[in-house]
Amino acid sequence: MAKLYFNYSVMNSGKTTDLLQAAYVYKDHGKRVLLVTSMGDTRSGTGKIVARIGVEADAYPLGQDENLFNLIEAEHGKEKLSAVFLDEVNFMTADHIEQATDVVDYLGIPVMAYGLKNNAFGEIFGPSVAKILAVADVINEVRNICHCGKAATMILRYGPTGKIERSGNVIEPGGEKRYISVCRPHYKLGDIGQKAMNSLKDYKVHCSHCGTGYGHVFSRNQANDCASYIHGNEISGAYGSAITDTVIHRFRSGRPKHIRNGIVCDPCVQEFLDEGIVEFVRELFPSR
Repeated sequence: MAKLYFNYSVMNSGKTTDLLQAAYVYKDHGKRVLLVTSMGDTRSGTGKIVARIGVEADAYPLGQDENLFNLIEAEHGKEKLSAVFLDEVNFMTADHIEQATDVVDYLGIPVMAYGLKNNAFGEIFGPSVAKILAVADVINEVRNICHCGKAATMILRYGPTGKIERSGNVIEPGGEKRYISVCRPHYKLGDIGQKAMNSLKDYKVHCSHCGTGYGHVFSRNQANDCASYIHGNEISGAYGSAITDTVIHRFRSGRPKHIRNGIVCDPCVQEFLDEGIVEFVRELFPSR
């Protein structure tokens, strides 16, 4: 019985390599397959599926207004198709996904779809992904790991200075936007990892409260005047902060909802102190 498979992942997980390998196995057994990609995905050229390891294959570039079922039915009429592979379904439409179910149900051809589940803002990528999550017969995760070694389930987008982008257009053309797959805790912290940070010429540590970027970086989460850390109701600090280095502060009545966990700069900590919402608790290394 034919089925619709959705193989999802975060970025750089090897899902395209998996697609091309699965298609190769069919072909190696003398089976005919059809590879389809979105016309809107032109990163490797129109009508090309290219894996990061260098393997590639030609694919039919499906337009937004084209009917996927009609395309496959016509190809199947020319010569029997044993399987259909859809790459980057996150760039396709919800109608294309519905048409893919018709391919499975009425033509009896299995459809293997691959794509992203989330966008860089922690939401379902778009209507096509929401649709395939609802109608797929089998859903598989192609796993990736965060820079910390835990499972990567989220995607961070950052600019040339390392500033994390939490809003904007889901699809950003051009090379100025960078993406990295991370675990959920590091997504919340906006932590892209040391390797990614080292690749940036103008990297800055950004305050999670005001968004200001600070240079003179000591580590990926520590810069001069931006080396305090909010965790729950407490603020602790490290070398680089003139206010919180080796001391603990806390929010008097609990952390306000508008103040996020994460790295915070000295001006913001001083603002909290001036407002009276934060108080000194203790020194980490009291003098004897």
